[in-house]
Amino acid sequence: MKRYERLVKILIATLTICMAIFIYQDWNTYILSLSMDNIGALAKGDKVTIRGVKVGKVDDISYIGNDIIVNLQIRNNIKVPKNSIFKCQPYSIMGDRNIEINFSNNTLFLQDGDTIYNNSFTPGLESFDVKSGLEILQTATKISKIIEDIDSIKVVIDKVQKAKLSIDSVSSHK
Repeated sequence: MKRYERLVKILIATLTICMAIFIYQDWNTYILSLSMDNIGALAKGDKVTIRGVKVGKVDDISYIGNDIIVNLQIRNNIKVPKNSIFKCQPYSIMGDRNIEINFSNNTLFLQDGDTIYNNSFTPGLESFDVKSGLEILQTATKISKIIEDIDSIKVVIDKVQKAKLSIDSVSSHK
């Protein structure tokens, strides 16, 4: 029985430490806001990255006036220089998005609560136009038909060449 109690105590202690670490990570951050025209399929909880390394997450998305405001939660140890570029871009074929930060050479840094207007949006599959998709499908169908026709022509040419060889062979035996 004592062994069971000891195991339960160890489990509770481990869970408590894990929860403390998780909570500390959220407290050890600051907020930057992006004012954007388009965010595609960006969602709360999506990654904020620098050269592909996660440094934060999308904390909130709201619509104010004509702007979309995206609040980013950035780890405190990451200092983002002013005039850095924030790109809302796709990172998977499934339409998942992230915010990629490209640092500027500025020696001044953004502060908690700053709003950034210097950002860009890279369209992904979610912006794919259905009409264009149909046109691409129709073109692909036509190309496929042309390839089939070329294959048929190759078969005919092969048969003509074989017939010519047969005729040449018969003519040479006479």
